[in-house]
Amino acid sequence: MSWHRLLTASLAFLIFAACSESPSEPASLKGSNVVVVVVDALRADRLGAYGYARETSPVLDEFAEKGILFESVTSAASQTVPSMISLWSGVYPYRHGNQYFPKTNSIGGERKGGRPALPDSSNLLAESFREAGYQTVAIVTNPWLQAEYGFGRGFESYLLLDPANSEYPYARGDEVSFAAEMAIEHAALDPEKPLFLYLHFMDVHAPYWPSPDEQARLAPGITDRSFYTNGRLRGIDEKKMLGASQLYDAEVRTFDGFLEKLLETIEAMGEARETLIVLTADHGDEFFEHGGMGHGFSLYEEVVHVPLVFVHPKLQNRRVSKPVSLVDLAPTLLDLLGLKAWLEIDGVSLVDQMQGRQQEEGGKPRMLVSELGDQKLIRSAHRKVILSREREGAVRLERFDLAHDPLEQSELSDAATPGWPTGLAEAAEAVLESSSRGRGPESDLDRLGPMPEKIQDQLRALGYSD
Repeated sequence: MSWHRLLTASLAFLIFAACSESPSEPASLKGSNVVVVVVDALRADRLGAYGYARETSPVLDEFAEKGILFESVTSAASQTVPSMISLWSGVYPYRHGNQYFPKTNSIGGERKGGRPALPDSSNLLAESFREAGYQTVAIVTNPWLQAEYGFGRGFESYLLLDPANSEYPYARGDEVSFAAEMAIEHAALDPEKPLFLYLHFMDVHAPYWPSPDEQARLAPGITDRSFYTNGRLRGIDEKKMLGASQLYDAEVRTFDGFLEKLLETIEAMGEARETLIVLTADHGDEFFEHGGMGHGFSLYEEVVHVPLVFVHPKLQNRRVSKPVSLVDLAPTLLDLLGLKAWLEIDGVSLVDQMQGRQQEEGGKPRMLVSELGDQKLIRSAHRKVILSREREGAVRLERFDLAHDPLEQSELSDAATPGWPTGLAEAAEAVLESSSRGRGPESDLDRLGPMPEKIQDQLRALGYSD
């Protein structure tokens, strides 16, 4: 067996080992409605619930206090498409085959204008809920997430909202909340069937256009709202970067107001049936912490550390510190609702942790993966490596100790640091080798034509370059 195959096999063993644990006791949420709220580009460290000093999220913070908050959640990618496919399927990008690269809008290689493609054989969360008798509805605002690309699978109704106001390149949160209210009212016409509702908000995503009130509160005096570059930067105008960061905070606060209205609507729905609400994000945004702005070109914490909160009347509130992955969301929801998970999955159920069990690291820590094309992140407990294939095949390896350096400002130069876990760099190489072998037969990307020009125009308005 070649060393590449050996490493890949070893990684697969490490990733899937957690799946062989005995199943947790059945949760008592069976039959509940489920609402999954994804806030595009919302980084965890800009929320009060995650320790942020500025008052960006009072509604979300109060909401999180009622439920279970996971403190250390790693997204499977720092770009929407691979992250969302991993969220719905429970598998990492190197397996589902959708790998995005900066400034190309491409998948699996340098293919300008390429479009996403979910493998036909992949299992998706909405399909499981629909098979279980749920009404399945999606209300989406990100043009990457077209139903025909596979994101609509499992949903009886999949609504990609166009913005009501031409000033904005995406539908705002009040439009999402209104559509959600209509969906909830329609679902109530069939009270025998619970509702699985997915809402994707874009208010925190660039361009940053917060409400006037929130801009006055958190970004006063900022007149240039056009400053945004998605990618690495050679230099910056520090004043403009600070202004953009403050506008981002104001956008978070703007979304927080939309969340308040949404929670009121969901609370009214609870009169007939209890509801599980999950709030998370696909990735974050950088403001020159590591030489860039935006997302989709690096795997540092500001773009892969995302919030994850579960709230249900029967879930006792607590905070969970153990590192987890967004690929864990699908198996966790299935476990909580008493549904069967599929076999081919990288994620694990977090129900034991949600119920206060297995809080301590027992045995060998689990390895978490995040990817973006030729960049691979492997994390074990608080230790993290980022492996990047650069020009002419050169490979760069960065090592960080997040316990002592949460902002990743002090790269470790020696892997022999006491306590450093073995195998992280090798695991990153294995993922890189696996995803570099090609798209794989299941991706079937060749059957797809280029992304329509209208959608590419929408993406350019959101900061994605050609």
